[in-house]
Amino acid sequence: MTPEDFIKGCNHVIRVYPDYAEKTLRKNANYLKKKLVINSPDSGSNHKNKLNESWSMKIEGFGTDVEADIWSKAPHFHLVDRGHVIKDRYGHVHGFKQGTHFLKKTVDNTETEIMFNLEKDMAKKVDGGIG
Repeated sequence: MTPEDFIKGCNHVIRVYPDYAEKTLRKNANYLKKKLVINSPDSGSNHKNKLNESWSMKIEGFGTDVEADIWSKAPHFHLVDRGHVIKDRYGHVHGFKQGTHFLKKTVDNTETEIMFNLEKDMAKKVDGGIG
């Protein structure tokens, strides 16, 4: 089966079995969310907005327009991920704290696994019919 045939088959599965496409997307989005929870840096102290406890996921749309949204509810997520300026209480800059970029690293590391799982799940429907 050529890649073009596989893509046509996947699009057919999405049109004919939209609930199956949504189920597969939900499974892989939950997998990515779980990896983000594992890879989120931990400050070591207990507080209300811990990064590894702040991840949420929602499936939106239906059929060919279905998408998964994953986000962090922690207000300091962007500071930890991308870095920030260090200031004292008077507003004087004393340096820069480099970001960990854990979001990009996690997505890059799990992208091949998720694509493999998507291809495997869709191939079952394309090759196996309704089953």
